[in-house]
Amino acid sequence: MDPETRAATVPTSSDVPLPAVEAEGEDAIMTRFGFYKRRTEVCRVAVAYPKPHYDSRTVIVIGCGRGGTTAVSGVIDGLGVRMVEASQPDTRINMEDGEFVGAMLEAQPEPDAPRYPGLYRRIGKVIARRNAAYIDWGWKDPSVDLYLEGIIHQVRNPLVLFVVRNVFDIGLSHLAAGGGSFETAFDQSLQRYQRDWQLIAKLGLPTLFIGYERALADREAFVVQVSEFLRLTPTVEQFQTAVNWLRPMGGYHPLKTAAA
Repeated sequence: MDPETRAATVPTSSDVPLPAVEAEGEDAIMTRFGFYKRRTEVCRVAVAYPKPHYDSRTVIVIGCGRGGTTAVSGVIDGLGVRMVEASQPDTRINMEDGEFVGAMLEAQPEPDAPRYPGLYRRIGKVIARRNAAYIDWGWKDPSVDLYLEGIIHQVRNPLVLFVVRNVFDIGLSHLAAGGGSFETAFDQSLQRYQRDWQLIAKLGLPTLFIGYERALADREAFVVQVSEFLRLTPTVEQFQTAVNWLRPMGGYHPLKTAAA
């Protein structure tokens, strides 16, 4: 089946009517995001709340290190949203914007530390430059929970893709990459997921919740759902580029970026 036919036939969240949210008896976070009563009916690989409305996009990919954020960022870039600067060829492998990474490395923020106005100013300047250069752009940073609240007012039409991976596999991936102990990776992943969830709930941002393993198991359906959430109409070539970026066995590989 060709991608265009697949895109027309894959069930999406828009095919499922949204039940009314009762004012009483609902958890505050569930009410904020407008969760469906029967979440299993929503879709196969991702869940989006609330339904976004926008003319331009700033896509923020969050999750844990070794947790699938690179895979998701490559899909977004393949669909035509600038995620990595052409002037930063070394960052095309892990899909991280070098200017955001540089700001984080210099500031070295910690979850329990005070706010970092210097970091906010530096990242704010990067955001201003990207806003001036692109209608649609974004960035991926597994550490975004440490600064997003301080700069979110500068982000134009923020759309969050929250990538969740089995924490056991995250620990094994850290071990394979020589990134420390399994126990440390497991514990830090759980803490980061909790901080990410609490942050996006507090900010009330349009968010696509992504099951990494499910995305790899049904790549075409996943790319359709990302396209729908971002309100993109990719060409056949863009669709196939995004699908091919997702490798069932994981791993990094080069990508021709959106505007390269």
